Amino acid sequence: MSKSLGNVVSPNEVFKTFHPDVVRYYMIKEGGSENGGNWNVDSIQNRYTYLANTWGNMVNRLNSRALNLHGAVWTVLPMPGQYKGVPSDAPEDDQRLQNAIDLAVDIFRSSMDNFELEVALSTLDNLVRLVFTDINYC
Repeated sequence: MSKSLGNVVSPNEVFKTFHPDVVRYYMIKEGGSENGGNWNVDSIQNRYTYLANTWGNMVNRLNSRALNLHGAVWTVLPMPGQYKGVPSDAPEDDQRLQNAIDLAVDIFRSSMDNFELEVALSTLDNLVRLVFTDINYC
């Protein structure tokens, strides 16, 4: 955007179409803290679609009645909220997922400590993609 070229975008107009969280996500992914970034309505629409499809799908699956997380993981005996350790049908996949989560947490923390927001966000995106696409836990 350039005032001299007259191609300035009004944030108020953008927020009439896109939720502020979508704009934040777009700015981190496209602009970052070190890049100037290029504003593109088609690109922000693609980011909106990605968020709705990927993260929205995750939230829907986690809230599904088919996923009985409480029954699968927690018990009230002998102590309320004590982890049961349910036997797995796919221990190799479970270990792969645990390794991916551990690595993602380490990368995310390091990225946030160093203000590398795009790396941190990409780490979360990749983990969600792994869980809900590659492994199909839910």
